[in-house]
Amino acid sequence: MGSTSLEFEQNALNRFNMMSNGPDGFYWRRHQSPPPPPPPPPPPFGAWSLRHEKSTFLKKSVIPCWKGKLKAQKEIMTPKISMARVSPLSWLQDSVMKNQQEEARNSAWFQKFKLLSQT
Repeated sequence: MGSTSLEFEQNALNRFNMMSNGPDGFYWRRHQSPPPPPPPPPPPFGAWSLRHEKSTFLKKSVIPCWKGKLKAQKEIMTPKISMARVSPLSWLQDSVMKNQQEEARNSAWFQKFKLLSQT
């Protein structure tokens, strides 16, 4: 009727073995990461040489052009930098002088206009 403890242990062990690495190994198939995909086949030689030519072409044409752009950009930026070095006081004096000149010009024009409108 009842099974002995030894038989019970044996059955449990058999069941565990069946579950972990049984005939279909379903436990491991479900709980392990899938095998890595096979590496892609190497490209044919012609394709490699074409790609190589493309990369050298890019190196020859694009990089010097980019260097030139950078140089031009630096040249454009230098006057702005030198402008910043002008002392604020002299800049202020210049702007005040310009404003005074403009005001004088405007007032002279206004005087002429007044004279013309009176006649």
